Amino acid sequence: MKEFTDDFQKPFTSIKKRPRQFTAWFIIAIVLGSAGFWLPLFLVWYRGVPVDPIFVQLIEAGTLASFSIVILADGVATTMSVVGGSNVTAAGIRGQAGACALILLILQAVVLCSGLSPHEGDHPKYVLQELFAFLAILLAAYLYCFRYSDWEKSCADVKEKEEEEVDKMKVAAENKKTDGSGVAT
Repeated sequence: MKEFTDDFQKPFTSIKKRPRQFTAWFIIAIVLGSAGFWLPLFLVWYRGVPVDPIFVQLIEAGTLASFSIVILADGVATTMSVVGGSNVTAAGIRGQAGACALILLILQAVVLCSGLSPHEGDHPKYVLQELFAFLAILLAAYLYCFRYSDWEKSCADVKEKEEEEVDKMKVAAENKKTDGSGVAT
């Protein structure tokens, strides 16, 4: 299980290696990309007008859902167009993350298009859209890591690790003592 979680954490090394690029992407894609939602709220608040009615209108208009769809679509495109890397495990991680993003993208599209927009006093639907948007931001940040394939182990690295493990098992098998009937002692 530890190896499984380690494999899913490896893409984050892309952010550690390139913090400026990630920060620039985050500011442009997330902060400026969501300006259609937060800027009207800020302007209304700055003028001293109650924010709640504008918040409801923005949710009902689908600005948060639309923003989420766009950043997730960018992430899905990233997972499909990765250059480099030939590791099957890394390809599986990209595929799973891309599939999760696609599912969340479809859920956001359903919320946006099906008339499930919240109505006054219907707070669970507000929370649902906010939750989806938050998950979309987290997932988009994770998918950003796939733009660079230098975190992936090459096939040669994987093969070398497996050969080392086989050699360790051989040594352990040779060191195992057995009695005359072949039972380990």
